[in-house]
Amino acid sequence: MLKEEYGLGVVATSGVLSLFNLAGMFANPLGGVVSDKLGKRVVILASFLLMGLDLLVFTQAISGILVYAAVFLLGWFINFVRSPAFTIIPETYSAPSPLEAYRASTTPSRPWEP
Repeated sequence: MLKEEYGLGVVATSGVLSLFNLAGMFANPLGGVVSDKLGKRVVILASFLLMGLDLLVFTQAISGILVYAAVFLLGWFINFVRSPAFTIIPETYSAPSPLEAYRASTTPSRPWEP
């Protein structure tokens, strides 16, 4: 899409995607810290709303610098919610911890039977 829609070459496209991953390196741990202070749901909701605005900017971007900035911010918002999302899923569905799941699978249902 970056090549067809924006006319970026292979090197420029690789640079844009590198910015996406660079943003994630900083946003992922920071998202966990912020979600501990503000709450997971607040961080996820705010990030998704801002990501929607960023996607709107990305689809309307006409200059190369706006494309770079929009992709960087997209990488930031996607990775910012990763830590809160990974912790909220087990809370929402009350999944057992790996140790609890292992114990449940290795414990016989009738311990008095061989």
